[in-house]
Amino acid sequence: RGFAGTGALFGLIPQPRIAEWYLRRALASLERVDDLATREIVGIVVGFYYVGVAKWDLAREQFKSVRRIARRLGDRRRFDDAVANLMEVEYLQGNFRVAAQLADELIAAATDRRDYRFWAEGLAGKAYTAWQLGDREGALGAISTAKAMVAEQPELTDEVRIKLYGLLAMMSFARGEREQAAAASDDAMRLTADRPTYFGTVFGYGGPADVYLALWEADPSAREPRERALEALRRMRQFGKVFAVGRPRLTMLEGRHDWLLGRHVEAFRRWRGALAYAKELQMPYDEALVHLEMARHLEPSDPQRANHLDQARELLRGIGADGALEAVDALRPG
Repeated sequence: RGFAGTGALFGLIPQPRIAEWYLRRALASLERVDDLATREIVGIVVGFYYVGVAKWDLAREQFKSVRRIARRLGDRRRFDDAVANLMEVEYLQGNFRVAAQLADELIAAATDRRDYRFWAEGLAGKAYTAWQLGDREGALGAISTAKAMVAEQPELTDEVRIKLYGLLAMMSFARGEREQAAAASDDAMRLTADRPTYFGTVFGYGGPADVYLALWEADPSAREPRERALEALRRMRQFGKVFAVGRPRLTMLEGRHDWLLGRHVEAFRRWRGALAYAKELQMPYDEALVHLEMARHLEPSDPQRANHLDQARELLRGIGADGALEAVDALRPG
């Protein structure tokens, strides 16, 4: 446990080489340990680190092992912990249908135990995956229930609240509800001043930055969205320094910031970097978003625009993200 905990700590600093040395020692030591509870804890800690650096298969291996052990021990809370982490692994990598099934499993288990923390986590996962899969009604129902739970359950952690506020901000803006999106972004920002400690809060960092930049773009003379966007990007950079999973979205949003400042060459340089990050980290949804961003900023007559739209469509179809396909169609001529 000591090796795993120390490794996770160095992962947050971040010092990846040192972190992985300790985590390898933890896993090697675990081979000599028969205590299943220790195996659970080490598996969660090691898997948590692997998600943050986008080592998806290694993370899955750890969380699935914890789920098996928890089922054997009858440890329902640790079982839910493993399912929640697996759900996040799947939706961060764009496997929305698998993540949706895990969200339903988590909601059912947490509801049965009246565990509001994992219940809220499950609702967040359901809202996000339903939205991406094109089930707007299911997404809005889940996020509404989660929003009410946040208001009624003061013991919910800040990490859960950050995640939910970020999702609410993104979904509200996509529906044209600008005031609600700004309010949810502000709620998330009130909770993200400290150093990020959980990869799952990525929505609470990226969502506000996305919304504020969009509000700035809609009204270039407005001072507040611009100032809020700068602060949100600063916090997103802090997140990206700790968790690699945030870097494709961060770099894409930095490119949009450059564009709004008139630095168009620099913007496209950023977006090419964001594409490279998304491909390297095997995050096809983020890769598709970058293609859309690049297409949006090219002239309709530019052949590269159609090429980026085609690549975005292919990626989104491949992961079943029907909700995002609407954005591709909106950019096509006619």
